[in-house]
Amino acid sequence: MLVDTDLVVVENSCCATYYSILCLTIVGVGTWWFVMNYRSSRDRFVSRRAEKAERDRRQIEDVLTGSLSEDESNTKVMELDASELVARMQDGHLKIADVLSAYQKKAYQAHLETNCLSGVIEVDIDTISDELSRKNPASCILYGLPISLKENISIKGMDAPRGISRLIGVEAREDSVIARVMKHHGAIPFVKTTVPQMTASYESGNPIYGRTHNPLNHDLSPGGSSSGEGALIGSEGSVLGIGTDIAGSIRCPAHFCGICGFKPTSGRISKLGVASAMPGQKIIHSSMGPMARSMDTVTLGTRALFSPIMFQLDPSLPSIPFDEKTFSNKKKLRIGYYVDDGYQPAVPACKMAVEITRKKLLEAGHELIPFKVPDVENVMFNIFEGLLADSGQSWIPAFEGDHMCAPMKGFYDMISLNPLSRIIKNLMWKMRGERRLARYHHLAGGRKPDAVNLIRVLTFLDGYKDTFFGLWQKHNLDAIICPAHPVPACPQDICTQAIVSWNYNILYNMLDCPAGVVPVRKVTQQDIDQLDDYRGHYDDTFDKIIQTASRTSVGMPVAVQCVSSPFKDEVCLRLMTEIESLMTSQ
Repeated sequence: MLVDTDLVVVENSCCATYYSILCLTIVGVGTWWFVMNYRSSRDRFVSRRAEKAERDRRQIEDVLTGSLSEDESNTKVMELDASELVARMQDGHLKIADVLSAYQKKAYQAHLETNCLSGVIEVDIDTISDELSRKNPASCILYGLPISLKENISIKGMDAPRGISRLIGVEAREDSVIARVMKHHGAIPFVKTTVPQMTASYESGNPIYGRTHNPLNHDLSPGGSSSGEGALIGSEGSVLGIGTDIAGSIRCPAHFCGICGFKPTSGRISKLGVASAMPGQKIIHSSMGPMARSMDTVTLGTRALFSPIMFQLDPSLPSIPFDEKTFSNKKKLRIGYYVDDGYQPAVPACKMAVEITRKKLLEAGHELIPFKVPDVENVMFNIFEGLLADSGQSWIPAFEGDHMCAPMKGFYDMISLNPLSRIIKNLMWKMRGERRLARYHHLAGGRKPDAVNLIRVLTFLDGYKDTFFGLWQKHNLDAIICPAHPVPACPQDICTQAIVSWNYNILYNMLDCPAGVVPVRKVTQQDIDQLDDYRGHYDDTFDKIIQTASRTSVGMPVAVQCVSSPFKDEVCLRLMTEIESLMTSQ
């Protein structure tokens, strides 16, 4: 049978053309659907964020201004610290309602100036007052005390989106254990405070609420991620707040805003009902702790947290109540100190804070020993590699169709680079002397999630802990003092990426050491002038960022960081309290 080859060719050509058109149509329709769906999700999220921001703004205004009394008792209330307030309410000299009213008013004023509140907690003051009146006042160490909570600490009936649009309206079914513990002791949570997106930055940017400002200088950052707590307490709008800390998130804002903050050993505080930036990871230990203007209040808050009710509500915790004997011990301490960990030197203002504290402690009779932190560079790289071992798959899906603030976008861009671009960029950075930047980008991606590699990281960090605490034992240390952060408060967007300045904080989350900060001085013009002579260890972009970050920070507070070994929290609190006393008496 003869076949007309020309006809076959034409038919095949037509089929190929039709097939090509069909494929192009499918691709085109698919692309159109994806773009339209993305735009729809983006527009829906924009609308949802705007609606929530306006709804919360009205609630804050209505609640915090609607029930305020304008009498002299407000001024008297604000002059008292937490212990005095509790005593006055217990003996009836102050009404619980008046104390709450005074702090509601002050919190609203602080919010207008710093944008520090994310929501108002509903308070039935008559019911609460009646319940407290039937309790033994002596057993309620926070009797009637208004307190603030970081947004990611759950309160029944409230959402905690942390800047993620799809979490707006997802209400907590019950209070977090921490909130229940504080209420058990008589505290009254009355506001929740702002956080940067996903609670994963030392900045304060949040696409729902916008930025939070430093209460002492609105042009500077309040730190993060407990940004709102730092700003609110620094504005005297809360006498006691509870923050969370996974890489310095209590210590950085406390340092920036001139208040005290304490991160306990993670194993002594329940995480039930507290949203984490990276749930499931075991590289660095998240903890929750008190923030306040005085160490007396920080210690009072810690006593409440380290109480039997905490262990009853969360039986996974070891039953270790607050150790009053250790806290009140007058034995002189052996204290290690350092101002440069070999990875990123602190700027002169922060170095001087350690030096001033060292001299004061020496004069008080304590023994101070120089301490060299081992191999911090490799610790930072391994922590980073371990945190991104899943190539961001535990958090990137939450942002589908949503807005990413600069810190999260920076991590996303590092992870999502294609292999060729990653190789080219790494070569360029190495040629420019950017060894750290090249290393971080190499570790951020370019391979599939790898359990074997994660185990290698964990093994390295376990070995590092042995080395670190071996040195601790060799020097027979009770505690360490060091910079609270490489820089004091600086403008927003300077330290967008946490890896630029996380070394003095995240180390002690990895080691799970109790750590806290106490303000000891303020930045002087001499500190700023000395920045011209600042030299890092790499002469790279990170060094230049740290050198220039605090050029406008004259007059801002500078804290010192105190560290003790795991589960020796009371030693850390004792040292912090003594430092505060020594600085107050000078």
